[in-house]
Amino acid sequence: MKPRTSFVLFGLLAAGLLAGCRSTETVPRSEDAVANLILHGQYAEAVELSKKEYDAHPDKPRTEERYRQASIAFLMEQGRRATFEDHDDEALVFFEQARELDPQEPMIRAWIDKTHEKLSERWLERALQLHAKGHLQAAVEAYEISLQHTPGHVGAVRGMTEATLQINYRAGLAMDYYNEGVRTLHDYYLERSRRSFAVVNKYVDEPPERVNKRRGQVETYLADERAAVAMSLELNGLYDAARNEYRLCLALDSDHQDAKAGFERMDRESEAATLLRDARMQVLRGEFDNARELVAQGIEISDLQDEEFEGVLVDIDQARVERMYQTALDFEKDYKYHRAIASYKRLVDEFEYYKDALARKGTLEDYIEKAPRYYAEAEAEQDPEIKLRLFKASRDMWPEYNDVEDRIAELERQLGEQKPE
Repeated sequence: MKPRTSFVLFGLLAAGLLAGCRSTETVPRSEDAVANLILHGQYAEAVELSKKEYDAHPDKPRTEERYRQASIAFLMEQGRRATFEDHDDEALVFFEQARELDPQEPMIRAWIDKTHEKLSERWLERALQLHAKGHLQAAVEAYEISLQHTPGHVGAVRGMTEATLQINYRAGLAMDYYNEGVRTLHDYYLERSRRSFAVVNKYVDEPPERVNKRRGQVETYLADERAAVAMSLELNGLYDAARNEYRLCLALDSDHQDAKAGFERMDRESEAATLLRDARMQVLRGEFDNARELVAQGIEISDLQDEEFEGVLVDIDQARVERMYQTALDFEKDYKYHRAIASYKRLVDEFEYYKDALARKGTLEDYIEKAPRYYAEAEAEQDPEIKLRLFKASRDMWPEYNDVEDRIAELERQLGEQKPE
């Protein structure tokens, strides 16, 4: 707000203060120390002095009124300074405190409205920048804050609608949904109607009741359309997209009960869907305990995705069992038979007939029993050819048993040397 305007508004406040002084007691202005302090911009001193007077005479309406007026003047000055320095959120706190002391003062209401408008435009500018950079979710959140400061702001609603369409399209919605949304956005008869009703404000101070009623109907129709889209997305399990549509509905009609309930519901389901995705990723990584913990958190939050979470639990069991089987198989291929048998045993104890685990376990146990026996028989055998066959039988069962490979190689060398040329 321009300094000249703030000076005028301050003058109104001072005039109101002096009028209040005269209404309670006829005192010359020069003798009213609190009023003089306010008029000279010494607001903190005015509050301090009026508080002392009030504490000394709390039963006198005059001292209470002086204290209230000094407090309002101090709060308004603090608010003005904050907003001039672009600390508008802080300024609103001061202005709202002042309004609590005097809810009917139009000047306070004017400063609050102006600050909301300033914040709304600032957040809209930020939203547009984020939108242009493709940061859609952050843009939607910024549009939402802009609309909180100025409900129904046409630019913020339009930007939020566009960003929501793009988010939902990126989420994998069908092309026809996206195209229909774009057509609706750019040929929005309801939106046109709403703007037409809004123009009335430029020509009359108090819009007729009939116009207000029609404008409210348009807002309701717009919100109902978004709520219907959100419900459709929700029924199709597109919880993140539904959450954005419910959010847009509330931007159009903050009191829309279905949208309020839907947004809260989708807020939970969206969080649960994130946990579901994370749990599935943990399953792929083999972090089964982490996956189970995420599933437990998701089931606690969600009311609509129990079947999906149960499916992840099944996936965890299947992935865990397969991991056990692959571990045993890896030991077997590396000829670590004892460790492979132990792994197969743990597996068949839980799932006896999982693939060929039971048969492989039995085969390895047979190898462990026979390979040493053939090896021992080969060592006792005197005939080199029979000895070689026994060593090879041992090796075929357990290639890395003792030094069987070296013994076979030595025998083959000796037998080769014995053959006549």
